[in-house]
Amino acid sequence: MTFNRKPATAYLKFSNLWVKGKGISKNFKWLALELLFSRQIVEILTSTASVTNEAQLDRLNSASRSMQGPVIGLVGGLQEFVPANLFGALLERHLVDMLANKYVYQYGFISASGRQDSVYIEASDFRLEKRLIPQLTVYLGQLDAVFLGIELLSIVLIWWLEGDVQHALAAVGVLEFLKRFKP
Repeated sequence: MTFNRKPATAYLKFSNLWVKGKGISKNFKWLALELLFSRQIVEILTSTASVTNEAQLDRLNSASRSMQGPVIGLVGGLQEFVPANLFGALLERHLVDMLANKYVYQYGFISASGRQDSVYIEASDFRLEKRLIPQLTVYLGQLDAVFLGIELLSIVLIWWLEGDVQHALAAVGVLEFLKRFKP
């Protein structure tokens, strides 16, 4: 057995977390949304990647006519990939904007699954790009590294400014609460 390296395009670059050509405020907004919602979005993407609902099979087969075999998986609008919780409902418009700009155009995790011969693809025709599923783990790891960096920076800054470790630990507690608790 011989070892063959993956091509360089198979690796997710850390710099992909920043969208070139977009403003600083948009990038920070999208990064904040990713830090708070990415784990739930990735779980939705992966858990619906093999939907086999009989009612959807005709729609899936027609969506994949020009591909090899049926596309088994959730096909729908980007709002289908937004977590169905209180924060997801409040930020749905911003999350769909982030999904379109980051998950569709920047990372390619979600792709349009309309007919290949059509010039126009309906806005409701998206699905997980299954060949990129292994990169989702790397993506979550990168976001965890960013969150850890934010936590460390906040600890150091608050400890330096306040001189009190309790304030620094309270700030980390708030950050961890935001990271883990999503009603």
